Order: sequence, then structure tokens, then C-alpha cells
Amino acid sequence: PSDAYITKIKLLQNPKGFPEIFGLLFNRDSIQNYVQNGIIENLTSSMGEGAKSWRESFYPEALEFYSSFDSKEKKVSPNQIFGVPIDLITISMIYNRKLFLKAGLDPDRPPKTWAEFIDAGKKLKAIGVSGFVSGWAERWLLYSLWTDLAFNIMRPENIFSTFSGKALYTSSDWMTLFKAFRQLGDADIIDPAIFSTSNDKAEHLFAEEKVGMTFNGSWASNVYAKLNPKLDYSVQPPPSLKKENSSPAWGGPGTVFYVNRYSRLRLLAIEFLKWLTANEQATFLAKETSNLSSNKNVKVDSKSSYAGFSKLMESSIHPSRFQENEKEPVVLATLEVLKALIEKKQTPEQASLRLQEVKNHYVNIQK
Repeated sequence: PSDAYITKIKLLQNPKGFPEIFGLLFNRDSIQNYVQNGIIENLTSSMGEGAKSWRESFYPEALEFYSSFDSKEKKVSPNQIFGVPIDLITISMIYNRKLFLKAGLDPDRPPKTWAEFIDAGKKLKAIGVSGFVSGWAERWLLYSLWTDLAFNIMRPENIFSTFSGKALYTSSDWMTLFKAFRQLGDADIIDPAIFSTSNDKAEHLFAEEKVGMTFNGSWASNVYAKLNPKLDYSVQPPPSLKKENSSPAWGGPGTVFYVNRYSRLRLLAIEFLKWLTANEQATFLAKETSNLSSNKNVKVDSKSSYAGFSKLMESSIHPSRFQENEKEPVVLATLEVLKALIEKKQTPEQASLRLQEVKNHYVNIQK
């Protein structure tokens, strides 16, 4: 189990006790620590450069996270690669095609704008199912949607400027976002238990066709296939608030392997990972697991959910690749005000002022 695995890795104090190849389950702090302490092999030279290099076989977004240990708090040179991504994850909207037809909606034209999304939710509710559910007991999923929409309506530098404390959450662009989440609450299309619903529960509700739309990750294709093999659904980027702009979705590496620098077999371990991620093996893994391959040469059925999730990588975003990230206390405050907006306990104006108040407090503490 994941938790037991993480504990086991953390208890291995002597790097000589590590296996040749191991994973850290996206634990960035641990990755940073192991890199700085020389436990993880630097794979930059092994990745190579050019058209036929190992590096070139990967989606660049899959490698960026593991080559970005060069910001202010880290001591490793930029563009160094330490991990080998095996698969990817993307997170986006998923629509039940059968329920769309029943509600009088076109399953081949899922909502592209926020207004269309809310309208679809109302029509789904009219046929006796929930309009929308997601596992927002796990609040990072809510934050994912929040950042997707932020990148849809404003330039990245404006977002990062706010994160750094140079711009305000009371600006007109951020106010557009607050208003959108209040509209979501006012429309009453959300499953009422969404903030206490785990992602596992949300997946069951969608697979059991009790809800028409959900926000979930590419891993769901495995889950849905097991829960309801006949489930017919489409994948779409999050609905846009500014339709003239692209609608990005979170996307990045899923499973990543590292090589123990202290192992006498490390060169063989690297050769094994090259073999494992080569076209033939990567294609086999993608077909058998339904996980998105990190190898961009893997070909799939263009009409499958795999293709839908995979295409999202082309314009993906992810906090691991942000120029600046919001601080944890402000992220938590963001989640609180979004919940209050959806539950109609705050107005957009109150939410923006509250979030800016928390931001100001945190900035003052830092000074």
C-alpha cells in the first residue's frame, strides 16, 4: 500500500540499503532532499540530446518536474534530470454520454464555456441525476479546477504576480473567478455532499450513472472500466470563462522511477529503464494498464478516453512547473472561500477581501 511504501522508503536511512530502482510517489520534498544528499543518480547525461536520444522520447512536460530543482530554495543546477517518468496523469471534465442524450444534450458537443456547463448541469438535474460531482473532500482537486480557470482568464505573469504578493486577489480577473464559483453554487447543480465526498466515492457515483459530469484524472479510466465496463463517457478540458482563450488542464508525470547512485548496478538499472520506456514496452504498458504513457510515440485509438486524456498534455499546466507557487496558508484560505462561495455563505466581494486579508497577513509575517 502507498502509505506503507512511503514509510518504508523513509526508514531506509542508509542509501546502500535502497533498491537499485525506487519511487517516491510524487513527494517533492523527499525528491529534493534525496537529490541534494546525492542519493539519486543524475540522469542528464544518460538522457542525451537530439532526435534519437532517450530524452526526446518523452513528453517534455513529463521531464520538467524532475529537472526543476533550481529555484531559490534548491541547490541543484537547472535542466538536470533525476527521474524517469513511466506514465502521466491529466485531470479534466468527464461527461456521461448516455445521460447527456437523455437530458437532450449533444454528447458530441460537451460544454465548452462556463455558461454551457451550468446549463448542462441544470438539464441533467431535470432528469433526476446530479449535475456534477468531484472528490472535493480531497481539496487539491478543487484547487486544480481553480488554477485551470485562472490560467484561462488571465496571463500567467498576472497569476504569478499575485502569488508573489505584487498583485491583489481583489482585481477584476480574480473577481471573475470568484463570481464563477458563486454561480456554481447558485445554479444548484452540484451534489450536495461534494465537500465530504472522497474521490473514490465520486468515481463510484459517476460509474453508477448517478451523476452526469465529474472532474477527475486520467487514472479514472481504469476505475470506470472495473466498476462499469459499459460506461460511455467523453473527456473535455475544463469549461472556459474566456472562450477566446485556451482551457488548460493539470498534467504531469505519474509514476516516476529513480536510480540509487550508491548501487554498484546503477548502470544496468539505467539500461533497464531505457528498455522499459522504449516504444514497444511503453505501448504494451499503456494498453495493459490504460495509464497515459510518458513516451510521446505511443499511438492509441483517437476516439478512446486514453486519447482524450492524452491530448490534454499538449496545453497542460501544473504547479510543479509554475514560475511561482502560492504559499500553503493562502492555498488553504482559497479552498475555504471557494467552499463558502459554493455553499452561498459568501459573496464574491467578501471572498476576494477575505483571501486578500489572509495574503496580506502572510506577506507581513514573511517580512
